[in-house]
Amino acid sequence: MPIHSEKNLYAGVNPHLNSFLQNPTRRWGNFHTQHISDLVRTLDMQLPPGYASAAEESLQIRQITFAEPFSPTQASSSKADVLIYGSSSSGSISSPLAPSSPVAELSLVESETEDESLPSVIIYRLDEAGLPDTPVTRVEVLSPANKPGGSHYSQYRRKRLESLKSGLNLVEIDYLHQTRPILPTLPSYADDEAGAFPFWVIVSDPHPAFEDGQALVYGASVDMELPRIRLPLAGDDEIIFDLHIAYNQTCVSSRMFRQAIDYAQLPVRFDLYSDEDQARIRERIAIIAQNVGLSNEA
Repeated sequence: MPIHSEKNLYAGVNPHLNSFLQNPTRRWGNFHTQHISDLVRTLDMQLPPGYASAAEESLQIRQITFAEPFSPTQASSSKADVLIYGSSSSGSISSPLAPSSPVAELSLVESETEDESLPSVIIYRLDEAGLPDTPVTRVEVLSPANKPGGSHYSQYRRKRLESLKSGLNLVEIDYLHQTRPILPTLPSYADDEAGAFPFWVIVSDPHPAFEDGQALVYGASVDMELPRIRLPLAGDDEIIFDLHIAYNQTCVSSRMFRQAIDYAQLPVRFDLYSDEDQARIRERIAIIAQNVGLSNEA
């Protein structure tokens, strides 16, 4: 009997949904669009006065053409991500949240046909009238075509570099465990390399200049909470952004997603998870089944 829930029953990224989205169903675009909206709403609740976020055209290109069966090296094409705006009167910022510890810190130099454009999130500083003025931070949710092996990887890397050299902070959220990381310096989970994580968040701050900038790299495993990241704004302003809140909203935001998550079954392409993560998934499924059984007996 299928087991569905109105909540995400994993501590972090839901592997049932994540595998469903990356494989022949080709539903990554649906998730991407919804997640951008949830990121904007969550950011607006956490941003200090003087800043606002909006969904706008991203650095990515959308055109997903998976082979069947899916191969981790065969991914193709992009969508809107999040920009954050802010005003000169934003003032000092304090946050009650403690940030997660990044797993790496890199120099930005090291990190380094018209298809439909994907959305991203842009954070702006607001002017004195409270209207969007200067973009300060871009938040991208990476799509298969823009990862290594995808048809638009080279184009994305070029635009990424141009954006960072323009002085715009960049946050890249990578839930795509079946493809290699966007930065070649990071170990690849898809290739079973030591030290790799299935899920990455890269926060790049090109200040005071690109050559001096740093990238904080956060990693998360299956059934592990997504990180609370240091999200840079204008100047010395920053917030601690809890990505987990936005993800959980998106995970169960539609009936299609909830129906795709069947806790009575293993995720599709279960073999593409590491042995350790396979064990975590089996353990979580067993706990859920036990709780369902106890509930039925009550």
